[in-house]
Amino acid sequence: MQIKQWIPWTMVLGRAALGPIVVLGERCGWSGSALAAIVLTALLSDIFDGVLARRWKTDTAALRLSDTLADTAFYLCVAVAIGFGMPVVWHQCRSGVLLVLGCEALHFAFDFAKFGRPASYHSYVAKTWGLVLAVAVVVTFATQHVSIWMSAAVVLGVLSNAETLAMSLILPAWRRDVKTLVVAWRMRTDLLREQVEMKRAAGALVGLAVMLSLGTLGSTEMKAQSLQHVTYVGGTALQGNRIDGKLSIGTNDALEFAGTSRLVISYDHVITYESSSRKVVHVGLLTEGIWKLVAPWPEAKQISLSYRDADDHTQVVVLEMSRADEALLVEVLKARVPRGTSRQPVQPLRPLVSLKEKGPEQ
Repeated sequence: MQIKQWIPWTMVLGRAALGPIVVLGERCGWSGSALAAIVLTALLSDIFDGVLARRWKTDTAALRLSDTLADTAFYLCVAVAIGFGMPVVWHQCRSGVLLVLGCEALHFAFDFAKFGRPASYHSYVAKTWGLVLAVAVVVTFATQHVSIWMSAAVVLGVLSNAETLAMSLILPAWRRDVKTLVVAWRMRTDLLREQVEMKRAAGALVGLAVMLSLGTLGSTEMKAQSLQHVTYVGGTALQGNRIDGKLSIGTNDALEFAGTSRLVISYDHVITYESSSRKVVHVGLLTEGIWKLVAPWPEAKQISLSYRDADDHTQVVVLEMSRADEALLVEVLKARVPRGTSRQPVQPLRPLVSLKEKGPEQ
């Protein structure tokens, strides 16, 4: 790694290390001027690490986030040093400092809950607060008294944290270096637009895949494609239940189920179709309760289909298959069942009795 990449990181980490040094120096009786000089050094580090990183094009998200955390750690240590070394000063500014710390804790908690990491916006208000806070601390260490700068720092601290929280509420995803609320709102608009475009693109790809699949199925030059593992669960069309077989969907005229019994269903004669899910598991020696504890229950899909046979009688067929085969069959039915046919939406399976009693829909 080049030295230019190390310098901004060294400045950030050095600023974080200066915080404990301030506490140690105060405990060792260093003068206020010496402590003020450390704070001034930290301020210069905070200014120039970003300047150098942007100039050298090493300004990464990790560096900016570390910069924010280093500032927080440093000024927490400064507050501890003031509390130990200047109890009178601490008593005068305690309420304001605790208010700012409470605001900091609130937006940190919200950022972690929403983004999984702290915000790193470096807004203009936050930069102004950092500058005023550094001046306030320098004056406090140098004079051993609370100045108007400390009051200004408290006000700006509350405003900065409120702005940070508002930005986190506005933005749908984590972003760094957001200078103002206006910029945050523009980013929100752009991000939401990108999400919509991505969803549309994904939908277009799915639609294209279905069209290509159906184009292949509808080609007269292709061999008839079959769903290899389909079970006739029940109904009125065949005698018996749980008949395993194959379902041919490769022709444009009809579905053909082939097992120990054969069944042909013309697309033109389909009245309704609907699908549902069924939990399927072969428990074996395990009880049902134990199985639920050790593994999720897999699902099979069922399609209930009513149609008119050659004698114009309504028949019902219930077929069971894998989820992928069911999705393909539904697309085939949507494409090949005549548009005038009344179709049921995909919903829980109705009792077979009601389907058997239901006559042809107009």
